Amino acid sequence: MRLFVFDVRGIGGVANRKFNRSGYPHAAEYKLACDAMMLGISTLGLRTFDVLRGYDYLRTRSDIDWTCCESKREISIYGGGKSAFYAYFASVIEVGFSSAVFEDLLISYQDLVETKYYDGQRFHLDVMAWGILQRFDLPDLEICLAGREVQFINRRNAKGEIV
Repeated sequence: MRLFVFDVRGIGGVANRKFNRSGYPHAAEYKLACDAMMLGISTLGLRTFDVLRGYDYLRTRSDIDWTCCESKREISIYGGGKSAFYAYFASVIEVGFSSAVFEDLLISYQDLVETKYYDGQRFHLDVMAWGILQRFDLPDLEICLAGREVQFINRRNAKGEIV
């Protein structure tokens, strides 16, 4: 088994730089999320895109034997914390992920909007997309994962509590 670890835009080795000295209320993450919203996109969508490009990269690797039997052609995905959102949406879009593990994923965006005092550090603009609930919620997409091995670890409510 091989492991491929990478950072999506704005995280880890490719973290955003500070835009001002105080950092608050207009820290880099906040500013980029607001700028993306004004353009009709989201940092959530952009980071999901990055995960999908990581999958595409793995499919091009010459050191991975794609000629063996079909059942051995497996790429799994793991996302924890905020990255669970990016992994979740990527695995919903890309059926090539054979299995997926999501740790600390929000149970639903609906729970977030119905909770007066939610965990703003855990669920910030970097895991939001403007108007997402007009189309779907996280549980609505689980049907897209059917037929694959999927594990949810420590699902969280809007307050950040394990449910």
